[in-house]
Amino acid sequence: MKNPRKILLICAFALCAVILLFAFDIISFPSAYPEDFAIRYEASVGSGQATILDTEEGFIQKDLVLDGTATASFSPDPALLRVIWKEVRRIRLTSIKEYVEGAQREPSQQYRITLTMNGKTYTINGRDPAGSAKRDAARLLRFTQFMNELIENLPEYQDLPKARGGYL
Repeated sequence: MKNPRKILLICAFALCAVILLFAFDIISFPSAYPEDFAIRYEASVGSGQATILDTEEGFIQKDLVLDGTATASFSPDPALLRVIWKEVRRIRLTSIKEYVEGAQREPSQQYRITLTMNGKTYTINGRDPAGSAKRDAARLLRFTQFMNELIENLPEYQDLPKARGGYL
């Protein structure tokens, strides 16, 4: 080795940089629940219609595949908003880069997530996070699975008509 002390110094510097970046990511996310927290979550297959949960505009939309979409009013319970916010915080969703592309397949699954908190708006777009080894794609996949399950279990969603048809 040319200079073990120099190598050790470089490694220590790199480790400190990683720790600071991680700490900045945690610190930059609000620790207290933001009173203006809102989410618009859109999930679609191909270029078709989307399933949407919009807590700011107050509606939920279901993709009925062959029959278009169905929409209902939705007034989120404050406890539900806190559950979503905790998941956003746990996954550190706001630190995901603006566009995430995973595996390429047709029809593709596409997501658009818009978060509002503390007067700032964050938007994340993604396509097919499943099947990707990228870290951001894995985090986006965890969040989309969480949101899809949450939406499907909402009474307002379950009261909408059943979808006719499906996607391959």
